[in-house]
Amino acid sequence: MKNLYFLFCGFLFVSCANMETDAEKVCQLLNETKDMLPKMMKVAMQSAFGNEAAEKELSELENRSAKMLNDIENISLKYKEEEFQNYLLNNCAVAEEFKEFGDAMEALESAIDDLNLE
Repeated sequence: MKNLYFLFCGFLFVSCANMETDAEKVCQLLNETKDMLPKMMKVAMQSAFGNEAAEKELSELENRSAKMLNDIENISLKYKEEEFQNYLLNNCAVAEEFKEFGDAMEALESAIDDLNLE
């Protein structure tokens, strides 16, 4: 029985360590995404005015962003969504920033929808 207890405790430790490592990786990817957004917006504006070099750079940035988001999704799928999200929000400042931004965008969208209904 004692061996089962130690095995269970070891499993919990490894599981928590894996979540911590994965959360650090996701946090790093979120930081890279945050740092990339201003550049993407600038290049998108240049691309909209027909700048071919900007179009190529925008495509590269979009591909890089898509890969990072795919990596985040693959890591997140290993865990219960709410548990991993709460861990991230408590341990990754940029995750909280993205959540606040998402909440603000939802509120804005809701306000616009309300205006359209009137």
